[in-house]
Amino acid sequence: APAGTRGRFCDMRASKMTLEPVLFFRGSGDYVSFADTEVASVVPAGDSPYTIEAWVRPHTHAVNGIIGWGNWGTGNQVTALRLGAGGEIHHSWWGNDLIYQRQDLDDDRWHHIAATYNGTGPARILFVNGVEVASDRPGPHAAAATDFRIGSTNRGEYFDGGIAEVRLWEVARTGQQVSEAMQIEIDPNTEEGLVGYWRMNDGGTTVRDSSLSGNNGQLIGGLHYNSHHDLPPIARALGDLVVGVADGPEQGVLVEGSWGELEAGTVLQDGNTAKGSRLVRFEIQVPV
Repeated sequence: APAGTRGRFCDMRASKMTLEPVLFFRGSGDYVSFADTEVASVVPAGDSPYTIEAWVRPHTHAVNGIIGWGNWGTGNQVTALRLGAGGEIHHSWWGNDLIYQRQDLDDDRWHHIAATYNGTGPARILFVNGVEVASDRPGPHAAAATDFRIGSTNRGEYFDGGIAEVRLWEVARTGQQVSEAMQIEIDPNTEEGLVGYWRMNDGGTTVRDSSLSGNNGQLIGGLHYNSHHDLPPIARALGDLVVGVADGPEQGVLVEGSWGELEAGTVLQDGNTAKGSRLVRFEIQVPV
């Protein structure tokens, strides 16, 4: 049995669940569109605090927009999260960006990126995979709640790759909150300050907003869902268990709850995972 198991591991087995829809953008003309009349009342504007989060799996790391809104072309009137040339990640206000320089993210893995602004400090922060990587103290912000898109910024700068679990908050989340919740599917009914939650796994022709705001987006430019096994490592509730990703490509770990003598922290091994893929979905089957 894998390290960390308790009880009789042979009495249970974990297997990968069916493929799920995921949005992979093609880098040219694809994005998710929202009506200004619907998002204007909930998108953080002016000098208001905010948090933007998303899981991304870029096929290329260039000038690729993840999410953004505002008066494009006017300094300090934009809020955006995008990639940049040379391995850059931009927390962008247009002409006044917080930039983190790192190795390219196009490494066949999912990465979590978050941007926060507290509106009063003021402090602007970038996180990659739950770790703070850059911060600054810019001047006042005057973002406009218009032209909101996922997968595109500046009416172009189209994303090339996968985007999932997009979250928009009207509060500045702390680093601890970002890191603790990034791999958990949150409950939109209980999260204070959550104004947009697009899981990006709905299927069909829309992107459903699971937050109480209910602002659904439309797929533009031939963008469509693909059934895929390569999914971001988000833990899902399974009955009284929550199972998430572990360190190995063929392992999962019990995050919460227990099943018999198996407790939180137990590593589950799946013998049916394709070599090289990352297993992030499980179903717990009856004892043998």
